[in-house]
Amino acid sequence: MGRVDAKGRQPETPPALVCRTHFAVWQARLPDWHGVHSMVSEEGLERLLEASSQIPFEFAFQPELSIKYMGRLASTLLGHDPEDYYRDPQIFFSQVYPRDRPSLEKSLEFVSDGPSCLPVRIVRPDGNLVWFEVTLLPKHDGDDQVVDVQGILKDITDIKLLEEEQRDLIHLTAVEKEWVQTVLAKSPVAMMLVRKHGARTFYQANQRFHELTGTEPDRERTSTPLLGRLLDDAGAELAEDHMPSVRVFRGDNIRDQEFVIRTVKGDVPVRINAAPIRGPRGRLQGAVVAIEDLSASKELERLRREWSEVIAHDFRQPINTIEMFSSTLESFPDLPVTAPEKFRKGVGWIRNSTQQLARLVDDLVDFSRIEANSMKLEKRPVGVCAVLNDVADRLRAQFASRPISVCALHPAPVVSVDPVRMQQVFTNLISNALKYGAPGTPVTIECEQTETALVIAISNEGEGLSSEEINGLFQRFGRTEKALRSTTKGTGLGLYITKGLVEAHGGRIWVESTPGKTTTFFISLPLKDTESGEANAAG
Repeated sequence: MGRVDAKGRQPETPPALVCRTHFAVWQARLPDWHGVHSMVSEEGLERLLEASSQIPFEFAFQPELSIKYMGRLASTLLGHDPEDYYRDPQIFFSQVYPRDRPSLEKSLEFVSDGPSCLPVRIVRPDGNLVWFEVTLLPKHDGDDQVVDVQGILKDITDIKLLEEEQRDLIHLTAVEKEWVQTVLAKSPVAMMLVRKHGARTFYQANQRFHELTGTEPDRERTSTPLLGRLLDDAGAELAEDHMPSVRVFRGDNIRDQEFVIRTVKGDVPVRINAAPIRGPRGRLQGAVVAIEDLSASKELERLRREWSEVIAHDFRQPINTIEMFSSTLESFPDLPVTAPEKFRKGVGWIRNSTQQLARLVDDLVDFSRIEANSMKLEKRPVGVCAVLNDVADRLRAQFASRPISVCALHPAPVVSVDPVRMQQVFTNLISNALKYGAPGTPVTIECEQTETALVIAISNEGEGLSSEEINGLFQRFGRTEKALRSTTKGTGLGLYITKGLVEAHGGRIWVESTPGKTTTFFISLPLKDTESGEANAAG
């Protein structure tokens, strides 16, 4: 069936009308029209337009509005067949997005002024919105009056979506930049951003940074504000190549490293972390440097050390005096009292209580030193297996009903440790195994040497430990359910101190337990001494 317009007339068909429309529009848009005309045929131009998602059209306004031609792609892009527009031209205008209708009507009204081009949104029957670039070209009669409007609808939806994404990305970038600037400015931590631009490096810092370092605030600078102010732990100024903000670009890991910043008000201890900033493709674009003021924590450490010394001196002195005189009274052959045995028993209670108080003071001193990372060790080469045997012999006399077996290595490995502190560690672990093991069951001590460490395992038999108890076993003031039920009193500091002493030696401690069967504490001590003299405990 042929196509008819609103008056029942047969509209012109390609190539005649289509090619006149195409050629007229392209002649208006291309300066070198004659060159294009010689290269592209009329039918070829139509195929070219359809292949590029363009719809040629022609509107007539006399005697009334009608659509004389609509390209074949209308059914695909607009959602209606060309015949639908021939029967009812208002279908097209009803599809124009309401906000775009005034601009389209205005362009049609002033089409006699010359060609025009404008973006218009079309609403398809399925509800989808499609963007078109509408090009309008007036067609004149012999009296130079506009009788028709020829044009092209070009699908630009993808372009508009890309433009919208670009606008969203620009907006998001601006928001993120503002967010970063706000975080940087308001952060209570001193922060510095380092930005690379070609061969130049720019530095920008927040207010807290300038307050901490004593530098003058500025927008951006090309040299690090820390140069000449950052000192290492020996008090020497760091060269520019050794600055954290420079090292991070070489791939160095700057994590929790301590330095000193020299200011007009004095030296400030700081902890510095630095991390690289990489672009979408992994390219290094900058770095962020965070500086934490350690003045308060260093002062707290100093107060802790002083408190430890107060405990060690002021508490131990009266305790030692009481213990000394109680031992003297207990050793008198003739006591000037009516009940000498009762007197001796009371003096013994005083001495035992004094010894218990002395152990408690020792634990508190060790606890404070571990917390302050100031545990001092007097390390020397020691046969650890011999230390184990000495501790086992001493505890056998105290726990006569409990067998203790020590499987030592021959020859015994020599490890650099503090022998007094190692005795303290082994005494705590073996005595715990004896106290909390099942009555009459043995305590087994085994040694194993690996390539890098000496591993000691201390095992007992009994109720065992749950995973929850193991997780809190080495925490300060932590006690298991069985320990809380027992008559054995304690502060919950023994294993915490034991862990601190082992880690001060560069070793580690852990526990494995099977409920209802065995519990084994493992100690691993490095065979090669990593530190000599004093070592700090990991608190």
